[in-house]
Amino acid sequence: MNDSTSAAASSEVFPVRRREVVIAAGVALLSPWLLAWGISLHVHAHRQTTIGATYRLLVEVPAALAAAALLTRLKWWRRAGWRAPDWRQMWLLWLPVAVVVAVWTLVLLYSPSQGVAYATATAALALAIGFTEEMWFRGLLLEALRPHGARSAVVVSAAVFGVLHILNFRGFASVLQVFDAFGFGLIWGAARIRIGAIWPFVLIHAAQDFAGSLSPYGATAPRPRIDLLDAALDGLIVGIGLVYALVLTRRSRLERAPSSAEPASTSEEPA
Repeated sequence: MNDSTSAAASSEVFPVRRREVVIAAGVALLSPWLLAWGISLHVHAHRQTTIGATYRLLVEVPAALAAAALLTRLKWWRRAGWRAPDWRQMWLLWLPVAVVVAVWTLVLLYSPSQGVAYATATAALALAIGFTEEMWFRGLLLEALRPHGARSAVVVSAAVFGVLHILNFRGFASVLQVFDAFGFGLIWGAARIRIGAIWPFVLIHAAQDFAGSLSPYGATAPRPRIDLLDAALDGLIVGIGLVYALVLTRRSRLERAPSSAEPASTSEEPA
């Protein structure tokens, strides 16, 4: 089956209402960040405290509800990845899991002491962010783009995911975070294509964000000066992400991976 035929089959079985996805994504993703900007002066002094985490959790709620509503409207819950994974492909999670283990190792070495209230608030916030961002970027957006090929879908969804992180209002650090998020978006998106299920990435995303909030520079200590090492690390993440995504979305590998739900797996780009 050629690319155009399989793309048409995919659209016939799962009609892609791109306009709805784009409009809803714009409202749901930009509104919380604009709301956060509106209260940023008040929250800034409490950014890494329990109060700040609670404010940010409330900001995430509209985006999470919008994602759930749109998934229900499109009847895309299964297509977006809320299903059993392809267990034979689960070994591909070695890279995302290794990153989480490395971050948590750093956290445990420094014995965070922010308190139970802060840890609870940031854990809830990390889970909310993990759900919301994975639903929008590795769920809705990735699937809306899949008729154009898995490789294109992974790269574009990761790019949008990265660019929106500039709205975190952290100055030049947000610029570096764009590349950091782009790299992880490539890794998570490519693995999501192969594994099928999205819930492992919700958990991985949440665990990584939670660990970051408890890191030595997460709650009370000032962040270190941004230097060439930070930029080099983000560049390394992007490089690894590109290689990982290109390898995992090769046509030959996708054809060997069983299709558990959609006929769109054969519409991927050639190696």
